[in-house]
Amino acid sequence: MSQETNTIKPLHNYHDLSDLFVQNERMVRDFDQNSVETIGKGSFGHVVKARHVVDEKVYAIKIIEITGNESELWEAYMKRIREVKVWARLDADHFVQYRSSWLECAGSHDSTSRCPMSYTLYIQMDLCWFTLKEAIRKMRTHFVRQPKQCWPELGAYMAGELLVEILEAICVLHALNPPIVHRDIKPRNVLIKGGPGARFVKLTDFGEAVEHKRETGLYRVFVKEVRVVSALPCCEG
Repeated sequence: MSQETNTIKPLHNYHDLSDLFVQNERMVRDFDQNSVETIGKGSFGHVVKARHVVDEKVYAIKIIEITGNESELWEAYMKRIREVKVWARLDADHFVQYRSSWLECAGSHDSTSRCPMSYTLYIQMDLCWFTLKEAIRKMRTHFVRQPKQCWPELGAYMAGELLVEILEAICVLHALNPPIVHRDIKPRNVLIKGGPGARFVKLTDFGEAVEHKRETGLYRVFVKEVRVVSALPCCEG
């Protein structure tokens, strides 16, 4: 094997980067910095909301730090670009709508030099009201529900409607060609926002999602798709 083959190319030389060009300071340039507010944190990074300076709409922006040596950086980048590509396919009201994404160099740099081994990936999406986890907490407070107590009729109806919308969204994913398996359905990844058609549930966070290849067998990953059902019981045991 030649030395050229063994050498890891600079990240900018990979053809896949044509999907996401490095656009330094776009976050500062395109969004009102006085409007930026953190609304969520996780192992992946954090999410902020910010007002766009052109259309003046408030969006949610997922911010992910990508660091490491060149091979680690490339592996982490490819995992995140898969998330972006899967998300970009989902043009339906069942999902939080993907709007844009871009890379910025982290740390000091100039416009002519290559980035250090640290990047920040920004994923711009529609802003929702709150997560399913927060919705469940609000419902428990509103209905003054005690531990091991059943929901009142109205609460049970609301919980049932949310569950139906979650299952409908999963069905839409599985009906695509090729099907998409989310693999991380949980209350934090189910967002709530009203809109046309009276649909409230929006699935989000496709970092673990995969496009299913028919020959690999789907049953074992379907099991994880129903994990969220346990969040909406009639009674707690």
